[in-house]
Amino acid sequence: MKTLKQIKKTIFTGLLLLMLVFPSITNAQNLKLGNCSKKGLSLFAWKNGSVYSLAPGIFEKFEAHYNRVDVSVLKTGGRARTQVNIYLNNVYQGHLTFENGDYKRIETYSLNNAKGKTVKVEIVNQSATNRFDYKLRLYHSQKRQIYKSERTLLPGESYNTSTLSCTKKIKFTFKRKEGNAKFRFIAYHSNNRTIRAVNINSNETTKTVKLAYPNEDFDLHWKIINTDTNNYVKVEITEDIGNFKGKKIKKVIHRTNH
Repeated sequence: MKTLKQIKKTIFTGLLLLMLVFPSITNAQNLKLGNCSKKGLSLFAWKNGSVYSLAPGIFEKFEAHYNRVDVSVLKTGGRARTQVNIYLNNVYQGHLTFENGDYKRIETYSLNNAKGKTVKVEIVNQSATNRFDYKLRLYHSQKRQIYKSERTLLPGESYNTSTLSCTKKIKFTFKRKEGNAKFRFIAYHSNNRTIRAVNINSNETTKTVKLAYPNEDFDLHWKIINTDTNNYVKVEITEDIGNFKGKKIKKVIHRTNH
């Protein structure tokens, strides 16, 4: 008869072997491909997930369309020491390292002369027992673009959304089209911590807010709230994404009001 200690040891060994053979269900999924130009940004690929044990998470390759590609990894949880290896056409370029510990941090590796080549990212968990939770973003250096929308808010109504952060700079311009309501703009982190809050008074027809995007999360969350109890407002919102002193804007994207 096996003792309780022997049974526990057998179960632990079996689980460890399973983790080595199947490092993570998430790892088996392909990278999602998208076109940031729908939100005024450039082509990118992204993936969220976890890597367990000593087996690597190897991601699908994708072709780069520009010479500069930034590979950004946000550690969101877990305690494992992890190395992120980056390849161009299967040739090793360099790596990012996350030491063991309970913390959040973004690390970015920039690739040059990548146009027409395939990019591969390999996330290697170097711990036998701890996991590594991450958000992976691969994006091209973006050109300055703008994204426009119109919103009508009745008294007390609000509109919440987010902007994909393939860039670190964004400028909002609010232009009153109709209505006398005062309203409030709030930019915040995914944990609801406020980055910036600005009031637009009833006598203001235009208001501009510049933000240097914080290096803490991938998505800039923001909302506008009609703080007036009697009046409505129709406002045109312009998101100017990228280098404020960059090239002339070539593309204006409109989003319909819902």
